Amino acid sequence: MNIKQTILALEEEMEATYEKLSDLRASDPPTPWGDYDFIGADGQSVRLGDLFGNKDSLILVHNMGRQCPYCTVWADGFSDSYHRIAAKAAFVVTSKETIEAQQKNIKERGWQFPMVSSGDNRILEDLGFLGEGRVIPGLAFFSKNNNGEIFYHSRHVFGSGDQFGMLWHVLDLVGKWDPAEYQLPQPQGQRG
Repeated sequence: MNIKQTILALEEEMEATYEKLSDLRASDPPTPWGDYDFIGADGQSVRLGDLFGNKDSLILVHNMGRQCPYCTVWADGFSDSYHRIAAKAAFVVTSKETIEAQQKNIKERGWQFPMVSSGDNRILEDLGFLGEGRVIPGLAFFSKNNNGEIFYHSRHVFGSGDQFGMLWHVLDLVGKWDPAEYQLPQPQGQRG
């Protein structure tokens, strides 16, 4: 088998594995989940249940903040797709950063989505994104029924080369991916 055939075989294997993973996530029964207090953009407390707005589904993204170049790439991509995503489900990004730091990121990057600070709550630990010296970005999917009960369905951790960072797939293909370009937010209109 030559290199091009090996690449094709690996791509087909990855696609089949992803489909299997997707099917497993869909068949995993939801878990009743508690409510958590966040700090909203206005500095006021907002509950997890409130983040749903008028939707019955919520995608909550854990962004590690300014120090993570990958999180910047994911957030840029989510911002570009935010209105399409928000038409189907509530979409909110959270980090342990202060509201002031988050608002600085939003302004500098031109992000369209809402952010809340998970500051003192333990949702990121309870989801397995933080703990035991580990910090992992990712997203979690929740639903809420007519009685206001919240259910956790699944999560997806982010990592270099995952399906959520379209930019690096394109730039990696041409040998131009450099995560250092995304280390600090750039002024709006000058994204990498």
